[in-house]
Parts: sequence; structure tokens; C-alpha cells
Amino acid sequence: MKKEKYEPVEGQKFARKCDITGEGMDAGWVIENPFTRDNGKYVEHIKYEKDALMIAKEMGFESIKDAFENEEDEDAIYNGGSTAIMYWTDYTGQGDDLYIIKNGILVEI
Repeated sequence: MKKEKYEPVEGQKFARKCDITGEGMDAGWVIENPFTRDNGKYVEHIKYEKDALMIAKEMGFESIKDAFENEEDEDAIYNGGSTAIMYWTDYTGQGDDLYIIKNGILVEI
């Protein structure tokens, strides 16, 4: 399978911005309790599966599925604990576009 190259289209709108690639996204993985990487960068939205797996492993999980199924301590999730849940979502058609491509650059609307 050949990977498609991301090519921004002028005026294209997106619901979210990938915290790994900086690309616009309308679907992808979300970390319920946003994760701060060792380099200090904050991660909440992830566009590509390979990047979601990388972050799941950084969070101490073996797979994305393990991160998704880790619901043992829901109180910790909402109180800033170390338990984080990663899940897939699709924002298409929700009408909450927050970003647009202007002059070839993704900017907040």
C-alpha cells in the first residue's frame, strides 16, 4: 500500500489540527486526558495510525487497543491522573471547523 502524500488545498477547512504532524484533520485519534510527551509537547489529536501507536507506546501501552480499553480508573482521567484513554473519532459533518488552509498554511479560524 502506497502512502498518500498530504497536499493542503487552499480554503480547505478542518475540524482539528494533528498535534504530531501539524496537518489538518477531520478524523483521527483523541486522547481523553491529553498527554505531555517527554519533550514537553502536548498531544491530544492524532491524524495517523502510526503516530497514534507511537503515542500509545509512550503512554505505556502495547497497542492502540490497549490504550482504548484502559478504563479501569475513570476518575483519574478527569482529575489529571496518569490513566489516559485513546479513541477514534470522525468530526466530518459536525460543522465545528476550527482551521483553514490560507496561503498554503493551516491557521485557526
